[in-house]
Amino acid sequence: MITSMTGFSRSEAKNDQAEAVWEIRSVNHRYLDITVRLPDDLRYLEMQVRNLISKHLHRGKVEAILTLFPTGAMLEEIALNLPLVQQLIEVNDKVCYHSHLPAFDVGFLLRWPGVIQTKQVVTPELDELILSLCDENLKKLHASREKEGSKIKQFLSQRVDNFTTLLENINNSMETYMLTYRNRIIEKIREFKEEIEPGRLEKELAFLLQKADVAEETSRLESHLQQVRSYIDQGGAVGRRLDFFMQELNREANTLGSKSIDINITEAVVEFKVLIEQMREQINNIE
Repeated sequence: MITSMTGFSRSEAKNDQAEAVWEIRSVNHRYLDITVRLPDDLRYLEMQVRNLISKHLHRGKVEAILTLFPTGAMLEEIALNLPLVQQLIEVNDKVCYHSHLPAFDVGFLLRWPGVIQTKQVVTPELDELILSLCDENLKKLHASREKEGSKIKQFLSQRVDNFTTLLENINNSMETYMLTYRNRIIEKIREFKEEIEPGRLEKELAFLLQKADVAEETSRLESHLQQVRSYIDQGGAVGRRLDFFMQELNREANTLGSKSIDINITEAVVEFKVLIEQMREQINNIE
């Protein structure tokens, strides 16, 4: 199935320690670009989270944010910043010595920023909750990207059908176009009112008709469209391959336009370019 690179999902769960909330959003990007935002006490989980994201997603700019809300049972370790306490005491002693002011009390010392340090105690159970919730949320994100991808698939299939119909019209009318073009050349030559050797006339006509023949271009366009349709049906991470074939379709359409011998072909080429641009815009968002 075709998968979009755009999506958002949110999941939450809790145990007796904390409530965890994962928010993961993704947008289109050339490669898989992952940003993980975790509380400082949980930075050691970043690599495991990245591995989970890589397992579910292949392309896109992905931002995963974990918010943790401790419950009443969330344990905390309290530590005293002894080096900072020692510095404060030394500064206090110097001030007291020079100014004869009273020393600050213990309460003032403990309220000093950084003296009391707390650290949440994270248990293996909480780690498991966070990682399993992340995995669940990634599945939800992948499902939302697939849902968006199904809309893109329908859009692309319709454009390929339109492209194919226009190309068939050109192929079915090519004999008429070439005959009209041949008669137009002969009529122009007759306007000069000069006699031309029949053999030379036929040779020049054959040369001009060969230059105007677009069978090779239409054949390559048909081949590229078959490949595009195949990748659309195949699904998966096909965005880059489809983008390559958009370039090839555009190249052949330009060549076809430069060799156009009929207004109908010219108009079809203009429509080809519109369809290619419409498809390219959607393909830019495919994984």
